[in-house]
Amino acid sequence: MAEVHPMALDDFTIIELADWRGEFCGKLLAGMGANVIKVEPPGGSPTRRIGPFYRDEPGAERSLHFWHYNVGKKGITLDLENGEGRGVFRELLKKADLLLLTSRPGYLADLGLGFETLQADNPRLIVLAMSDFGETGPWRDYKGSDLVFLALGGQTKICGYGPNADGEFDTPPIAPQMWQSSHISCSMATMDALAALWHQRMTGRGQYIDFSIHTAVNTCTENNLSVYEVGRMVSPRRPTYQGDILSKDGYNMITSGGLFPGEWEREAAMLDEYGMAEDLADERYTIPSARVKEMGHINDVRRKFIAQHNADELMLDAQNRGVIWATVRPPEGSLNDEHFVGRGNFAEIEHSEVGKSFTYPASPWVSPAMPWRHGPRAPQLGEHNDDVYRQLLGFEDSRLDAMRKSGVV
Repeated sequence: MAEVHPMALDDFTIIELADWRGEFCGKLLAGMGANVIKVEPPGGSPTRRIGPFYRDEPGAERSLHFWHYNVGKKGITLDLENGEGRGVFRELLKKADLLLLTSRPGYLADLGLGFETLQADNPRLIVLAMSDFGETGPWRDYKGSDLVFLALGGQTKICGYGPNADGEFDTPPIAPQMWQSSHISCSMATMDALAALWHQRMTGRGQYIDFSIHTAVNTCTENNLSVYEVGRMVSPRRPTYQGDILSKDGYNMITSGGLFPGEWEREAAMLDEYGMAEDLADERYTIPSARVKEMGHINDVRRKFIAQHNADELMLDAQNRGVIWATVRPPEGSLNDEHFVGRGNFAEIEHSEVGKSFTYPASPWVSPAMPWRHGPRAPQLGEHNDDVYRQLLGFEDSRLDAMRKSGVV
């Protein structure tokens, strides 16, 4: 019988008071086994109103956006604008290891729930406060969005098509799509949370983490930030690849510039073996600066070669040789890929409320010693009120009934 390993965070309780800025962080923590309890106002989180919707029918329980970013969590309702609701929230945080927060700077303090108050109740509590521009500085009260973060972070500036021959651009920058700013910031916030939870386990102490989404996004521009820090050079907009490099079966291929030791020599040898290296086997191309100057020509040779082969066959051959080429597929093109299926990249999650299961992205990594939890589906509004208030907090039926009548839950 295979050994069963506990999940990394299966003995931690996370309280999530977060919108689109932080929900992906909560999802990652839940996937590692944490008991993530999402707190929503009685009318539901604003992210329940973000489309697309199941079968194009808007509704609080039909947002595919909400489904995706809240899988694996429990959900309760609680009105923090109500004095009794704030008292219940304090009781809840006494049971928690970490509070994931995305409200405006000072919001909880204005409600009498500042960090000093919460830590007096629970010295182990970690507060991970994700705000648009951090809690100090001249931009403290500014508001951001996915597009704003990507524009100010630098991603939009460096993405898009290159200039014409005269150096002028006749196309606009291209904004990355699909909530990339929250994916960047939540991935980094998850690392901060893991470090803080480890520190908590070692010392028994909590801490307050002032997390700036803008700062996180700004530090994720590949080497462009370091180029500025070291050489004070502002990176221009330039496409990494000079046009599409299409395979015989119509897929775009990503090729590297020979970034790893010996990779360029292996690529040249592969092209030469197929009889299509032209002059790329010349010794002068082993010098990186020469390849930069001749990248247009190099890509022309690659383009001719790739156009005569099917993408996946070529990708496997290249990678077996230590040449890092990859196929660009549409999202649905990877669902039945043998490699991804074998890794457990996708999982079927049951939605009993609609009588169907749906395919979700699942394990970001493969580690038998640290398994990934798949599901359950995102909570319906207030679905776990009874579980949390009765079982976790020990509320009597009479108190919970009174909270319902007063609109606290």
